Amino acid sequence: MESHLNELSDNDRAYVEEDERPELSTPSEDFPEIILTADDLVELTASQEVQLKPYTEGTWIELKTEDDNVARCKLSTVTYPTRQYIFVNRRGMKVFEKSVNDMLSLIEAEKIRLIDESQVFDRALQSVIGNLRKLHRQAS
Repeated sequence: MESHLNELSDNDRAYVEEDERPELSTPSEDFPEIILTADDLVELTASQEVQLKPYTEGTWIELKTEDDNVARCKLSTVTYPTRQYIFVNRRGMKVFEKSVNDMLSLIEAEKIRLIDESQVFDRALQSVIGNLRKLHRQAS
């Protein structure tokens, strides 16, 4: 790696030939090696794949929490190969991270539900209209 960095530095045109070249340093400690075990990789049945198929990035869901509250959030991403489902709130802040097994349990227990995209848009539109009416009343 150090030889590659030195080669890149030799070919760098960001300095004039008379200028002193900066010294490159590499960390002396080795990077930890990440090894995925069989426990990290999940084999799913065809039925389980079908259950998870609707949960794609950008999908809005309602999740019943342990204290029987309902949280609305969006599936931001699914990481691979471990298949972690990361959910964010409307501001884009991470609120939940669920494993594939957690997701299957939530689906089977009916504690997670897809929200119809048109409902999300309708609610947002109603909120905007309500705010405009309030502003109009205040201005009158």
